[in-house]
Amino acid sequence: MSNRLAVAPVAALLACLAGCQGSSGVDRAEQALAPPSRPGVERVADDGGPVEFKKRVMWQALRGLDFTADGVSVDAQLRDEIAAGRGVDAAAGLHREADALLVINAREPALGLWRDAIVIDPSVAAYYDGLGRGLIARRRDAQARSAFATAVRLEPADAGYRLRLAQSIDRLGDVPGAMEAYRHALALDAGLGRAHARLAVLSYYAGDDAGAWTHVRRAEALGDAVPAQMRRMLSARTPAPAND
Repeated sequence: MSNRLAVAPVAALLACLAGCQGSSGVDRAEQALAPPSRPGVERVADDGGPVEFKKRVMWQALRGLDFTADGVSVDAQLRDEIAAGRGVDAAAGLHREADALLVINAREPALGLWRDAIVIDPSVAAYYDGLGRGLIARRRDAQARSAFATAVRLEPADAGYRLRLAQSIDRLGDVPGAMEAYRHALALDAGLGRAHARLAVLSYYAGDDAGAWTHVRRAEALGDAVPAQMRRMLSARTPAPAND
């Protein structure tokens, strides 16, 4: 894909994003991603970029969003600032641009565009799902869970949103919550092999070997095999059922 695709959205984002101090809230982006007190420090991040600059860009991309266990909400002042004169078509266009940017790993600009889309039209589940996918790419699992939870609240019958919510809960180490969320996803679409594969692993560690074998068989039938090492450990502890 041509790099020209990213130039205009990135430039527009960096030009229009301006720092501000919002009202307090639970795990506000301003608090969790506050700009550094000493700008210009040139420590290097794991992917080669200056840490302080990356923190500032991330803060700008997410400013005005509140992330709680219940979901994502938008600061009213930011809504007045961004949404004025822009309608649902503009939000849909931002969503498409953000998807294209995420493909080329322009993650912070993509997050900023999804933030704007949500501010303009907070009723669209796909925008929160996109925000969650971008946050996962930046290893911000707790905030991603909030985004996916909002997508699920808006479209509870979408199995894909349910699956990504389950995966974000899983990454946070909440085994019971992840297992419940994977089961909700499978109730909507029993063909989610990735959900079966992960439930096989979680069931094994929960001591439910019969359940683990059930999910192993279903995952493999759908082309999503469980890790070979886990299968060997399960076989050593409980032999495969006769019909396996």
